[in-house]
Amino acid sequence: MSHSSNSLTLRISSSISETDPAYQFWGVKDLNIFAKMCSPKCDTCFGPSSGECITCANGYFLWGNLCVKECDDLYYPEKRMCVQECPVGTFENIDK
Repeated sequence: MSHSSNSLTLRISSSISETDPAYQFWGVKDLNIFAKMCSPKCDTCFGPSSGECITCANGYFLWGNLCVKECDDLYYPEKRMCVQECPVGTFENIDK
């Protein structure tokens, strides 16, 4: 799960068919929640190390799951991502 805020709300619900409150048992066992900060290069991230980026911070381009300062090949400025070829409907800007 990814999120872009500094808070997390966890809601737990149960669908118990028993109507007698004396027999309505349920519980949560071994619930662990771990939070890790994304790399400063990432806007949003995932993974155990939180270094696998989904989107990048300003000044960085997404290359796979990493955020890099410059692209080796082409880049798609509107999405701030590196590409190996131009997406359908776009063209390389040769006036660099």
